[in-house]
Amino acid sequence: MPSKITLGDKALIEAARASYEKLSAADKGHLPTDRLTKLTAAEAALKQLEEGGPVDPDPDQVAADAVIAKIAAIGEVTTNSGDAIMAARNAYDALSDAQKNLVTNLDVLTAAEKAFKELEEEPEPSPVPRIEDMKDIPAKAWYYGDAAYVLAKGIMKGTSATTFGPNEPITRGQFVTILGRYAGISDSGSAAPTTTKFSDVKATSYYASHVAWAVENGITKGTGETTFAPEAKISRQDMATMIARFAETMEIGLPDGSGAAPFSDDKEISSYAKTAVYSMVGAEIINGIGNNRFAPKQTATRSQAAKIIHLLMEYKG
Repeated sequence: MPSKITLGDKALIEAARASYEKLSAADKGHLPTDRLTKLTAAEAALKQLEEGGPVDPDPDQVAADAVIAKIAAIGEVTTNSGDAIMAARNAYDALSDAQKNLVTNLDVLTAAEKAFKELEEEPEPSPVPRIEDMKDIPAKAWYYGDAAYVLAKGIMKGTSATTFGPNEPITRGQFVTILGRYAGISDSGSAAPTTTKFSDVKATSYYASHVAWAVENGITKGTGETTFAPEAKISRQDMATMIARFAETMEIGLPDGSGAAPFSDDKEISSYAKTAVYSMVGAEIINGIGNNRFAPKQTATRSQAAKIIHLLMEYKG
C-alpha cells in the first residue's frame, strides 16, 4: 500500500481486498498481521477521503479490526484449523489492553480454540470386532479363546477393525483400562472428562476414568506423586501387582501362593511385587517364562494380558 492514500488508489485497494477475500482461511492465517492491518487502514483512509473527513484512522481501531478479520477468517473449525486459530490468538495477544477492548469477536476465537482442542483430543471410535474378524489371530493360537473372551466382553478392543495386535506390548494405561472396564468403569472422553492428580493423564483420555478409579481403590499409585506414565510398557511384575490388588478390590478369592518355589531370578523381583508375583503364580494366572525364570522386568504383550484376564475371571465366575 502507498504510504499516503489518495482517491487515485481506490482501484489498487479494492484489488488488494478482492485478492485477500479469495484466500482460504488457512492462507489468511499465514499472512503477516501488518499486511492486513495496512490494507484495513488504507480502506479506512480511502473511505474518509471519499466522505470528505480526516485521512488518519484511529490506530487502535485499525489494529483491532485486523485481529477481528483474522478471527473471522477461522470459519468452521476442523482438524486443519490449527494454523488460523494460532495466528488469530497470537495477533490478539500482541494487542495493547486498549486495542483488545475493541475486539468484538473474542468469544468466537475462544470457542474455536475449545472446539479445536476437543477435535485433537477426541479418540478415534474404538472398533469392537468379533474374533472371526481378527486377521492376526490364527485359529490354533494358544490365546485364541482368551482374545475371543475379552473382545466379547468389551474388556479389550482391537488395534483396528481387523487386528488385535497380539504380540504388541501393552501399556500401563491400556492395562489399567482393562481392569477398569471389567469393573464396570466407562472410558473417558471429551463428553465425559475425568480429572486425576497426574499431570501426564489428560482428562479426556479414554483411560483417565480408569486411572482415577484404580488409584482410588489402591490398585496403583502411579510412577510418582504427579505422574502415571500411561504410555510406558507395563512390566510383568507390575502387572502381577495390579492384578493382585484388583482381585482384592473385586473380592476374587485366589489361592495362597506363599508356598511356591522361588524363581532363579527371584532377586530381580522388586520387594513390593514379590508377594503378588508368587500369589499369581500359585493361582496359575501368571507363569514363568521357562528355565525357572519369571523375568519380572520383561514387558507383557496384549495376548498375555488377554490370557491373564481370562484366567482371573474364571476365579470370579
